[in-house]
Amino acid sequence: MPIADYPSSDWAKITNKNELIPGDVLATHQGHKWGARWHGGLYYGKQNGEYYVLDASLRDGLNGADVRKWHSDFQYYYIPIHEKLKNQQKHE
Repeated sequence: MPIADYPSSDWAKITNKNELIPGDVLATHQGHKWGARWHGGLYYGKQNGEYYVLDASLRDGLNGADVRKWHSDFQYYYIPIHEKLKNQQKHE
């Protein structure tokens, strides 16, 4: 995860979840800043019309990283990782 980059122009607003790539780093707020309002995760993919994330949330009585349905609080993705994932797809 990116560390201490708040506020950062390396984060972009998610406007179309279909453009995300499994492995994309997601965040609830632009830039990394630990605190009660920031949360991160990884985009896991889309299955049967549902979007999923790998998330370490304590929500819903779950504790620890697990694959969960997309949570609407995820608003940003990390551009440098997204670009690396796109380049990797081109070379496969």
